[in-house]
Amino acid sequence: MRSRAPWDREQRTPFDEHAWPAKLTARVVSPEPDPRIHGYAVRSDLARHYRFSDVVFLSLTGELPTEEQSSTFEQALILLAPISVAEAPSHAASLARVCDASHSAVLGTGAIALAEQARFMVRNGRDDETLSPIFAMLAECGIERDEQLEAVWLVARIAVVAAEGLATPPASFRDYPLNLPAVRYEEP
Repeated sequence: MRSRAPWDREQRTPFDEHAWPAKLTARVVSPEPDPRIHGYAVRSDLARHYRFSDVVFLSLTGELPTEEQSSTFEQALILLAPISVAEAPSHAASLARVCDASHSAVLGTGAIALAEQARFMVRNGRDDETLSPIFAMLAECGIERDEQLEAVWLVARIAVVAAEGLATPPASFRDYPLNLPAVRYEEP
């Protein structure tokens, strides 16, 4: 039996029999020239009359928040924002900067670590005494699905992770503590 190279267009496969769409389907944002998020005009409506946190809420839920939801949601974002260099996302971004990575690599490293932290915390942190009130605030706003909570976690913390990573001097190996915690080797 002859195996076919993936670029061999001569032989058709069952995959080729399906009529695939020619364009991506926009589900949240309609494209330029007048972009809209869930039907709301970005330039003439959202940018003029709403806070950034309201646009985040709209993006995740498909609806603009009530005044009470808006206030509670913004407070939850602010409460989630602080993330020290001792936590993996900020540490990873800072370490990427120490290694003289590009700005985009510092941001990408922090964002990936942050997304993984969000996944872990949403699944395991709801009983944490510090986080449970924030999760309760988000639930009060109608943000309860794991994917929504993970997105909120990322949006709330990404600016602080970026700031921490980009504040680290590039190639600053001499400033990086290499012996934390102190390592002590002992013979068995």
